[in-house]
Amino acid sequence: MVGSGFVTSAVHAQDEQAPSISDALFVEFAPMTVAVIRDKRIRGHLTVTFFLAVGTQPDIDRIDAIRPKLRDAVLQNLARIGNARVDPNLPVDLDLVADYLQYAVDDILGKDVAKVLLQSASTQVM
Repeated sequence: MVGSGFVTSAVHAQDEQAPSISDALFVEFAPMTVAVIRDKRIRGHLTVTFFLAVGTQPDIDRIDAIRPKLRDAVLQNLARIGNARVDPNLPVDLDLVADYLQYAVDDILGKDVAKVLLQSASTQVM
């Protein structure tokens, strides 16, 4: 879904830490794609789909309010790894992608507010 959050689960976490998956609410993001550039040429594309697991409805409201800023931070980090660490001819390092997404989310929302759940990451050769 572009532009608005998709929320599942009605259970709320009671503490300030990132929620466990069983207690979480989920915020969906539209798939994001960045170019993989090598030698000044586009060599392929990296596409990721992910959710954020959060603990409370106010966390979802905050994410919705700053969604463009959060999306921009995620795209910047994806572009960095797409250009430096991803080879479109090889399988995607899912741990690396998830770590870079989590770093971007933590930078904008603060540590332990949301947990990145990577649904898919794929490359396409040009």
